[in-house]
Amino acid sequence: FLFGNTGLLFFKDSLIVLALPHTLLYCPLAHTIWRGSGIDPKFWHTEFCTMVDCIVLAHQELSMEELGIFVAILWECWNARNRFIFESIEDDVTQLSSRARRFVASYREMKDTLGVSGQSHPAAWKPPPAGLLKLNFDSGQLGEQGWGNGFVIRDSDGAVVLAGVQQK
Repeated sequence: FLFGNTGLLFFKDSLIVLALPHTLLYCPLAHTIWRGSGIDPKFWHTEFCTMVDCIVLAHQELSMEELGIFVAILWECWNARNRFIFESIEDDVTQLSSRARRFVASYREMKDTLGVSGQSHPAAWKPPPAGLLKLNFDSGQLGEQGWGNGFVIRDSDGAVVLAGVQQK
């Protein structure tokens, strides 16, 4: 798979495609996070070839509120893994699904308070096919010592399903 500012690209004929589902769904760290999530276990017990397959199923079967939580938990799994590998930080993983739920609730409250429509500028963004979601993300350096990254997930109408940022 490749990372870039427009999303993820998976090579289905490559064995590496199995690394992301393992990291986000099946590894012991991810399982601990998912067990406390309240999300139907079929999403983290089913063996998916790619995360795209998993996210498409989630989009088809979960409510918009559950889908937001699902994606936020994926984000927590990814960040917990990276903090452990690159910073030797061991999170209390039993708290990460709760943190994801609070994040989604806070985001939705802010969006409602500000009256944000979630619509994108049509010249700068192309929607995914109907029935699919599109994940865009980017990261960069902030000043001399900081960095930040963020993501936004939109549906085929351009409505924001979930977004997040992290700065260090």
